[in-house]
Amino acid sequence: MSRLTPIGIVTRNAEALLKQKEAAARERVLQGPPSAFYRMVKTLDPHAPGSLTTRPFPVGEPYVQAFLSVLEKHRRLAVPKSRQVLATWTCLTFLLLRAMARPGWYTALMSMRKEEAVALIKRISFIIDNLPPWVFERRPKVTRNVIELPNAAVIE
Repeated sequence: MSRLTPIGIVTRNAEALLKQKEAAARERVLQGPPSAFYRMVKTLDPHAPGSLTTRPFPVGEPYVQAFLSVLEKHRRLAVPKSRQVLATWTCLTFLLLRAMARPGWYTALMSMRKEEAVALIKRISFIIDNLPPWVFERRPKVTRNVIELPNAAVIE
């Protein structure tokens, strides 16, 4: 008599194990040092030569580390904008991680014009789309003006 394991049971067990590992990895990213998350982030560089416009977030750069440190320490902050130091990408990456780690967190993005605010949402959406799929239990709901994360956090 042969001993057969039904394929469906093996598949379900493998899926359950994979979900457990993904949940553990997700928890390590959210509860661990922020640099683990920042290393997974990709940014968009529309001015890059050629077709390689997606680049890793430069978390190792001293100016980015200093800026992230300031963002973590201060509740309110006014920052002169500069393209050379990726201030917008750094703020958006910081806000996304903050929202992911805090269920029900509400983040309001403000800009002078609505089109600029929509562009900020598009950048966060780009970051989300380029993260490993296991980072979110379910994909965030992204509309033109709002991002709703699986933990009920909202970025608007």
